[in-house]
Amino acid sequence: MSASLAKAKGLGDREWKLDVPESLSFRGDRQRLTQALLQLAANAVEHTEDGQAIVFGALEEAESVHIWVRDEGEGVPAEIAEDIFDRFCRGSTDGSGFGLGLSIITAIAEAHGGTVVLDQTSIGAQFRMILPKGAQ
Repeated sequence: MSASLAKAKGLGDREWKLDVPESLSFRGDRQRLTQALLQLAANAVEHTEDGQAIVFGALEEAESVHIWVRDEGEGVPAEIAEDIFDRFCRGSTDGSGFGLGLSIITAIAEAHGGTVVLDQTSIGAQFRMILPKGAQ
């Protein structure tokens, strides 16, 4: 994940952080997972201001690995939270994009046998991929 974080730093002047245990290990398509993390990071940059924190994190459970990107931005409006993963749904009318990013991230997680969720947070937003260990 540190390589993905290094790539993400070029997306914006944010306080980039890594919250990943050293022992984290699982199998997956590194290129596609990097693509998903960079898309989540791009979304976070779009919805935060210079200097706000964006955190790449992960934790390992017995049967799964949880990988997330969390930010200190404006968060996801409650009225679209349920539909945010649908194709062409956008988090705001500001900025660019076509609303495909989260549907692509969902497809990547599902190709690994997993899913993506929007976690409840008091500040900002956290999108988390839940992937089974040993996914190909």
